[in-house]
Parts: sequence; structure tokens; C-alpha cells
Amino acid sequence: MPYCSMGETLKYVRDSQAAIAACNVHNLEFTQATVRAAEEMRAPIILMLSEPTLKYAEFEQITRICLWEAEHASVPVAIALDHGKDDTIIKRCIKAGLSIMYDGSELPLQENISRTNLYLQLTKAAGLSLEGEVGALGSEFMGEEDLKQVYTNVEQAIKFAQECEIDALAISIGNMHGLYKRPPVFDIERLQAIALSVHCPIVLHGGSNVPDEQIVLARNNGAKKCNFGTDLRYAFFSTLAKEIETDTTQYKPFGILGAARNAVTEIVKEKIRVCGSDGIV
Repeated sequence: MPYCSMGETLKYVRDSQAAIAACNVHNLEFTQATVRAAEEMRAPIILMLSEPTLKYAEFEQITRICLWEAEHASVPVAIALDHGKDDTIIKRCIKAGLSIMYDGSELPLQENISRTNLYLQLTKAAGLSLEGEVGALGSEFMGEEDLKQVYTNVEQAIKFAQECEIDALAISIGNMHGLYKRPPVFDIERLQAIALSVHCPIVLHGGSNVPDEQIVLARNNGAKKCNFGTDLRYAFFSTLAKEIETDTTQYKPFGILGAARNAVTEIVKEKIRVCGSDGIV
């Protein structure tokens, strides 16, 4: 199936209460695992590449792995830069045909709008998609009150969407990167208010370690893309450690790494299922 943009995958859930799973990948095994899960579940999927991964794995090597998998998949696969901030990397990703998630959330609103529109011009010219962000994701070191301080302001989100013709908008409603110290309770009223007031799909980053019912509640109230990273990494490395400890294959990479890859596939299948996008292609 031809490789597609992030915006094209989101069209599959436009008129439903489902969301697209977007998974952070870091190497061959993560990429294969994610695409295989999507094929088994007959679901569109988005492969997310972070700036640290692109720097570590060498830009062309990891992007070629992702592009090969996308081009040979039997389901729609998009590839996007995750939390792009480095101008050089963003422009290189656009040139390579990747959609962009530009993270200007730490900037003053008007500067965020200006920078987002700059990259929007470049992605549109290349036939790609752009995701913007308003409100900052929390961290596992924040208390409940501190976390609320970075929630997306509804009026700011509306203004941002009015002035930027983005393909998706990432917001903060209690979601965070990493492991949650306690199960999160998303601010669904805030999500509803934003989703009903903007023209573009809503995105939730930090979907790992979130109770299934919270993901379902979020997608039933406007979230169209949910990002997962930490759960995939834990599945990969916990399985890898176990396989190394009990190895009987004389340390054959395809035995040890294959088991870790399979573990990621099962986690991605679970995420697709909770997103409600299984069986839509």
C-alpha cells in the first residue's frame, strides 16, 4: 500500500469515535512490530520518530527502515517526526517525506502560532501533514496542582486553530510522558470544549500506562490520535532481559530480539484495540 501522510490516516476515524494509535519506534524491531500489529488488526498506524532517535540511529538509516515498512504494508502507514523543535531536523524530515509534529508549546502563544505557520507552509508545499501543540505535557515529577497549570487553555487552543490550518492539535488535559505515579483522570470537559470548537482532530500524547477506560473516554469525546511510547519500550526491554537471562539459542540475535519484537507487537495490538481502530481498513 502506498505510504500516506498523517492527515490521511486521520481521515479513517473522522466520522467515528475511534482514534489512530501513533507509536514511537526506535529501530528495526520496533518498526516491524508496530506495522505487523497494524496489519493483524487491520488498522491504520502512525510511526513516530523522535529527534533523539533520529540522531542516535542515523537519520537516513532509521527513516529508510520506516519508509520500507510503510511502502510494503497492507494497511495505511504514516511516518511523523514527534515533538520536533530543531529547525534543521524538521526541514530534513520534510525533505524526506515525513509528516511533522511541531512542538512550540513552550513558546508564547503568538510566537507558537508564527513558528507553526512557518512549518505549515513547508509541509503543505510538500503534500505532508502538520500537528501543532498548545499547552505543555506534564511530567511524572509534577504534583496534581502543578500539572493543572500546564493544561491547555481552551481560548488559546481556539485562537491557535483559527490562525493555523493544522491537520491535528495536541493538547494537555492531564496526560504526560513517562510513567504515571497514579492513574490519570483526564479533564474530559476541557477536551470536549476544545474538540467542539476547532476544525482539526485532537491528539493526546502520553498514552502509555493510562487505564483503558480513560483512553476510551477520551476518544469518545473527541481525541482522534493517541500516542504511545513508554509501554512499548518496557515490553521490549523487559522481554529482552528475560530472554538474555534464560537464553538457550546461544545468543542468536533473531531468537532474543525476535521475542522482544513479538512483545511489542502484542502491546501495539492492545493499543489499537483500546483506540477502537481495529478492523477499519
